[in-house]
Amino acid sequence: MTQQPWHNYAGESADELFALATTHRADSLVVAFETALGQKAASLGISALSQAEADVLAIEALEREVNNGGYRQFFLNSSNEFATMVVEALRRIGCPSTASITQRALAAIPQRAGLTPELLSRAMEQDDRGRDERLEECDRAYIDAGEDIATALLRYLVRQRDSIKLLT
Repeated sequence: MTQQPWHNYAGESADELFALATTHRADSLVVAFETALGQKAASLGISALSQAEADVLAIEALEREVNNGGYRQFFLNSSNEFATMVVEALRRIGCPSTASITQRALAAIPQRAGLTPELLSRAMEQDDRGRDERLEECDRAYIDAGEDIATALLRYLVRQRDSIKLLT
């Protein structure tokens, strides 16, 4: 079996990226969409994104941070702007186990209801051994969940293709 090649985003349109779905690694295409949608969000604001477009940014932020430093890092860094929407985004793409684990991670943060990114960062800067232990349990569960998030996200994007509009 031949490994599919990685694709480096070079300003392609959404249709051009979708055309690579059968020939290139799903994770590379998801990163390409994330890059393009990050540019769109930086230019027009996150509110200009469709639900599916925002889902890409939320899920990829979670993936990047949890794989690098765990849920603690996700909730502490600027990626926390997606904390309130990432569970539903994971459910929409068909990753219920990861959604459940992420919901448990959110529940580990005291007084999480209505937290802004700033309040979430402040909460994470406080020493809380119990919270940190619960988050570490979620980190391990995330790794063990075995859901192929990149493939699920790419399939979701293909289904939502009409709502994906990249800047060109």
